[in-house]
Amino acid sequence: MKKFLLLTAAVAGFAGVASAQHVHTEACGTQNYHEAMKNPQFAAEQAAFQTYVEQLPAATPGLKANELRIIPVVVHIIHDGTAQSNISNAAVQQMITKVNQAYNRATPNIGNLPLHFDSLATDAQLEFRLAKLDPLGNCTDGIRRVYAPYASVNAHEDKRFKSLSYWDRAKYVNIWLVRSIKEPGEVGGGTILGYAYYPGGAQALKDGPTVAASSATSQAVTSHELGHFLNLVHIWGDTECGNDQVDDTPISKDVNFAWPNPCDSAVKEATCYQDWQTSQMDSIRRFVIGENYQNFMDYVNNYECPSMFTKGQVERMRSALDFYSFRKNLWDEENLTITGVADGSPACTNLKPVADFWATRNVVCVGGTVNFNDGSFNGNITTGSHQFAWTFEGGTPATSTSQNPVVTYNTPGTYTVTLTISNGNGSSTKERTAYIRVMNDEVDNKFWGYRDGIEIGDPYEQGKWTVVNEPDAEKGWHRTNDAAYTDDFSLVCRNTNSVRDAKYTLISPAFNITAITGNNKKLRFKSAYALRTESAYGFDEADQSAYRVIDDRLTIARSTDCGNTWTNLKVFTKAELVSGGINPNEFVPQDKVEWKQQSIDLTGGNATGTDVRFRFEFTSGCQFNNNLWLDDFEIFSADAVSVEEMNASDLNLSIFPNPVSGLSTLQFELPQAVENVTVVAYDMVGKQVASLYKGSLVAGVQNIAIDRNTFGAAGVYFVKVSLGNREFTERIVIR
Repeated sequence: MKKFLLLTAAVAGFAGVASAQHVHTEACGTQNYHEAMKNPQFAAEQAAFQTYVEQLPAATPGLKANELRIIPVVVHIIHDGTAQSNISNAAVQQMITKVNQAYNRATPNIGNLPLHFDSLATDAQLEFRLAKLDPLGNCTDGIRRVYAPYASVNAHEDKRFKSLSYWDRAKYVNIWLVRSIKEPGEVGGGTILGYAYYPGGAQALKDGPTVAASSATSQAVTSHELGHFLNLVHIWGDTECGNDQVDDTPISKDVNFAWPNPCDSAVKEATCYQDWQTSQMDSIRRFVIGENYQNFMDYVNNYECPSMFTKGQVERMRSALDFYSFRKNLWDEENLTITGVADGSPACTNLKPVADFWATRNVVCVGGTVNFNDGSFNGNITTGSHQFAWTFEGGTPATSTSQNPVVTYNTPGTYTVTLTISNGNGSSTKERTAYIRVMNDEVDNKFWGYRDGIEIGDPYEQGKWTVVNEPDAEKGWHRTNDAAYTDDFSLVCRNTNSVRDAKYTLISPAFNITAITGNNKKLRFKSAYALRTESAYGFDEADQSAYRVIDDRLTIARSTDCGNTWTNLKVFTKAELVSGGINPNEFVPQDKVEWKQQSIDLTGGNATGTDVRFRFEFTSGCQFNNNLWLDDFEIFSADAVSVEEMNASDLNLSIFPNPVSGLSTLQFELPQAVENVTVVAYDMVGKQVASLYKGSLVAGVQNIAIDRNTFGAAGVYFVKVSLGNREFTERIVIR
């Protein structure tokens, strides 16, 4: 699939600043500049800017050949630890070099321009320099790195990753490089190459180009985004034969992605003949000189081909650097000194390292090994010039001075890892608390199956499950007594206002599935979930922007090798999860009718295995979704276990509500019909106080009514369920 650049639409009906956003992707959407102009504030600023440009004298002092404008840059690399996203310092420098070639009429193929465009192409005299001093005045190489494996970027939720690393936009151009960029609603890897905002089109935190790291070193992509950052519109004006607000760019019908030879000097004949006489802008007679597919603000199918800006585009960009205060301050001489990029600034070589690291995996079994990767930055980090001091709680070795150590964990638990990196200029420390999770290697062997109701004494409460809540430990899976399907406790995945694509993971203990007697094996659990809105869009009050609502999903997977590999069993979609209707607030189920039973048939190879774990992975769609609740996990054979073989946990015996002050229900499950069933209540001294049921019952879930009036004084009683020769007892509190 080919990727190319495209402008995406703002959300119709909302006047948020996101409507001034440019997005480049593989398919055409509603063009954005005209949607952006529906925002009155943005439209007024653009009108004022256009008036400013049109009133400039013919010989603009700002365009004198000897006036170079230096612009400080900071590059924030938001990565997942792979080389594709965590690109090298050399690659960043290559990106800056190519940008400066683009803005100074110095691309390697500039000599290929046709004569007419060669005379229009000009040097913008803008030089982008990586900052040498950070906002605190410390030495920097102008490159920041943030390990954030969840941060696949939604082009309409960029504040959620830009907040991870941001410097004052009035002092630095912030450029974010990310693993991938998604269209709203896009599932899987992103196909967008980059996007930016016009001046005044975004809040300060969001202002600055975002580029897919894999495209950062191309000749065109970053330069194109910086063009938008400096108020350039696409050359076709974002509509057929449109207006890009620049006089000397020919009228273009559309993108030139289909033009087969974008690096050639051949003339591409124009098709918007009717427009050149009537348009006050774009006054070049297009049918004479052809389409300007060589322009950085067009789209072509080879991003090494665009090579020019016109004189009018340069005037517009430099005017943006004069008109907008937060752009003008960038190249102010005082700011150049503050950021360390002014000509003659002293070299800043005493780079103090900034510690960071990650593990190739942070969930292992007892005896498992973990590879740690140093992700420290600020300078060229090497073992020759830097010292590394690691501490590994619960690990072997417990300490290391290697740059990328390998550690073994032999005891179940959750452990913290710390790295201190130092050189002659100083040191810094990074600690990841509760980072490594070592799963218990015990295997549960029961011929009748397994159940966990999340209650006191159940496997979850005993710490036998593994929970990974990243990036926000306050969200994700938590045991709670705020609601439950049976008894008192359940699990909630706290998901409101979560980051898109955050994955909250719940891993079961190990089970011997082969040991379960019988066929027709199932994994079953109760779930409760509600939508916060039925709308396709949500409105962020803090951001004053509309965003697409992306669906959450729950993926159940199975592993037979202690989590080294996983096989998906089922992905539960929004439609399969919803049980609580629409709830604009944080959803807490109030009644059993707001829960539903979920079941997965364990067939074929999935019905066997002597060391099997199940993973419940909840993927957050976006900030406008709701909490998911789970309870009563079961693995069983629907046709194998007899009453005589059952333990109390197999019966799923529960009383709700309990304590009882009015009507209540005794519930239990039978794997088969039972002829002689009695249910009797006793007080603390063993005296029978009530007969609640006597007779036969068919297989399935049983519900026996309990009336408070049947009992006498308030206190503790016991309900005994007799199934033939088997007896089961449940404690009950009467108020």
